Amino acid sequence: MEFLALIELTTPAMLAGLGLLSLPLIAHLMNRHARRRIVFPTLQFLRKSVATQSKLYRLRRWILLALRSLTVALIVMAFSRPVWLDADSDQLSSSDRAAVVLLIDTSASTAQQTDGVSLIHSLRVSADRILDSLKMETDVANIVYADAKPSATFPRLSPNFPVMREELSKIEATYERADMQGAIALAGEMLAKHEGERRLMILSDLQQTNWQDVVQSGDAGKSLPPNTRVTVVDVEEAPTENISLSDPHFYPSQPLIGQRVQLVVHVRNSSKRQKQVRIDVTVDAVEVSNQTVTLAAGEHRDVFFETILDGDGDHEILFEIPGDSLSVDNRAYLVVRTRNRLPVVIVSDDDHNEIGTASYFLSRALAPHDNSLNDRYEIRHFTSQSLVNAELSDAVAVFVAYLGSLTDRSARGLISYVEKGGGVLFFCGEGNVQKNLELLKRNTENTGILPWQPGPRRNFAKLDDALFITAGKWQSQLLREFDEQSQIAISQIRFQKSWSARLPAADAEVLLMFSDDSPALAMRRLGAGRFLLANFSPSLDSSDLAKYGAFVALIQIIAKQLRPADNSVRENVVGEIYQHPVRLPLEISGGNLVASNPEEKEIAITTSVEADQLALRIHQTEIPGFYRFKLKGKTIARASFNVDHREGDLSRIDKNTLLKSFDGEGTTADIQSTTGWEPMLNLRGRPLWGWFLVAAMCVVGIELACLGIWKR
Repeated sequence: MEFLALIELTTPAMLAGLGLLSLPLIAHLMNRHARRRIVFPTLQFLRKSVATQSKLYRLRRWILLALRSLTVALIVMAFSRPVWLDADSDQLSSSDRAAVVLLIDTSASTAQQTDGVSLIHSLRVSADRILDSLKMETDVANIVYADAKPSATFPRLSPNFPVMREELSKIEATYERADMQGAIALAGEMLAKHEGERRLMILSDLQQTNWQDVVQSGDAGKSLPPNTRVTVVDVEEAPTENISLSDPHFYPSQPLIGQRVQLVVHVRNSSKRQKQVRIDVTVDAVEVSNQTVTLAAGEHRDVFFETILDGDGDHEILFEIPGDSLSVDNRAYLVVRTRNRLPVVIVSDDDHNEIGTASYFLSRALAPHDNSLNDRYEIRHFTSQSLVNAELSDAVAVFVAYLGSLTDRSARGLISYVEKGGGVLFFCGEGNVQKNLELLKRNTENTGILPWQPGPRRNFAKLDDALFITAGKWQSQLLREFDEQSQIAISQIRFQKSWSARLPAADAEVLLMFSDDSPALAMRRLGAGRFLLANFSPSLDSSDLAKYGAFVALIQIIAKQLRPADNSVRENVVGEIYQHPVRLPLEISGGNLVASNPEEKEIAITTSVEADQLALRIHQTEIPGFYRFKLKGKTIARASFNVDHREGDLSRIDKNTLLKSFDGEGTTADIQSTTGWEPMLNLRGRPLWGWFLVAAMCVVGIELACLGIWKR
């Protein structure tokens, strides 16, 4: 009796099936009273008929009845799901409710395969075993999916295990990086609403890059309610070898049609041995190049390709390697936009059509032919007021001439452009120069933006007092293309007006010097970009500079050198919100504008009006590849999305280090292996139903063996 007291039935209602024991008994009784008429010609058959009525034959029938009854009883007991209450179980009573949340990692790395079986499949099987350990109509549970935006099967804990099993069968690895901290916080919110036993079961590949944020924060336990027990399920898959592609980019950042473009992709060997891999490159679905590289164990580096892109607009670039254990990172996608001319912005409050103004000479220097066939630059004009809503992100350079008064918002727009890699040349001529520069300085108080601080305005009325450029840093990156003849020419130009200057900033670079040793042109870095401050203006009332060809050469060279050398456009990652970097004309908003994913399925987009232009956003991207924006069936813009590069590194985090990050108020953590027959979750004892089924099969085997022997 003490032995039976250690056994509890999870589904006692199934014991009603013991009524099926009557079936073998009825069959036995019917067979016992059956009479058969035998016609026999010889005494031999008579002896056989007598033998069937012997005591031994009747004993065999009783043995078969016992075996069949035992088989039925064992099967019924298995369906009643008995458990053994041993010392390792949590000793919950039948009426105690346990709350269990299964946190399942569905990040891209869980698609890795070993011997043809994906790791996400192993996680599904383990999760199903955990649900088997719960008691129907008593315990509650939920499933939290750890991806870029963690979600759950139900809004709260639920006893609806059949639906959870159905959802488990549908779980597949996503192309996203998992937000583990968000998933743990979501699980903690659900468990906090339960009074009683709380369990968090974490099923993950334990990828180091995915769990690093949790470990570094060290306070994962604070996201869980007190007295929560955390179990990390160790799938214990064999280490897999993987080669990944990531971070596709190109040089120069804004290529012209017919210009040679350098395409770059980062390749990583996450294996523990040397690997050789071939990388194929296609442009607009046509293969243009390939390269075979050899990588040592753990090596990663950029691989370069060169091509010429013809045609104006977006080009789809695909880098690809052969399949391996993790196929989601075997491709890298890139969109390169080519154009006829490069956009340059001139910000000025004077009339660019009025001869003698600074913006007039700047326009003529940047676009001397005034046509799209021969000029390299496309000029966009903004005033100090319209600069508030100006789109500067695709401009190769910004030139600031005469200004009335900048606003805070305009100043922040210029600073943001510089910080993201842009270049600005600010001319100190007429207008509120000191006030505008002070506004820029105030908005970059922590870092600083001005190469030198202007003092009082200087006016040299006498020609003999005028300043000349007498020295230059001609070998610097910005001025190295300024030839010797142009250097001589610019040294002979008179400057009638300038500003007194204080000592340049310590991190500033003075590029040109006046004859009185004051800076004529200086540069200072801010973020990824550069800010140039010129102590002169090209307007006729400030200098004779714009009358000479040396001015055109200087502006053309500076515009070329201010153009970002690298591609500062951020790589788009699957699962993140996307905003198209180029705004579209406002008039297309009334048309049939749609977006499609790489599978040519329409996806939701949102539009907004910014600076009298249309901004496009995609709030949910689920697969890598090329996304297309179409207007009346015609593609007007493209975007590329890639799997997060960290998903390609399959190295696992140290388990003990991970467990320490869950230390908290009453919170305990342990590791559970998926191997063996042991239950994944031992709340009320060890399940015995499997053993009952095995016993039933053994009894059936014994019955068949007896029948085989007796027939002999």
